[in-house]
Amino acid sequence: MLLTVAEFRSRVTSSLPALVHQLQEVTGRQNPDEADAWRSSLTKVSEIFGAPAFQQFHLYFGDLKWRDGKWKVVSNEVHETGLVRTVQRARREKILDGPQQQALLTKVLQSYRILLTRALRGVYVWFEDRQTRDHILESLART
Repeated sequence: MLLTVAEFRSRVTSSLPALVHQLQEVTGRQNPDEADAWRSSLTKVSEIFGAPAFQQFHLYFGDLKWRDGKWKVVSNEVHETGLVRTVQRARREKILDGPQQQALLTKVLQSYRILLTRALRGVYVWFEDRQTRDHILESLART
């Protein structure tokens, strides 16, 4: 099974409402002001800290490519819901290496760095293209 960054976040956040309901039943906290507080904070925490729970998982490099000696982000392939505005700004930008594209690239690289360093048993990585795969293999051979 291949797991993209967006799918990872979706899986984590899709189980949160049931978890919150269970916590409310156990703790008895039913304050209306607190009922939806998890939506803004817990999903962000799950994005950052949820990955360490995986024993092993799969990554699919569809939105990140190695071209002309540097990383390029394919904005049409970025489906991370936490980056919606960044993706929209990057897609509107006419310059391929403009500031909005660079901002999106930085965030996508951060996401992959987090996921690639959190596997406890290992990580499987699938590359769509040979050029990106070869670059990663060459980089690993140098370390």
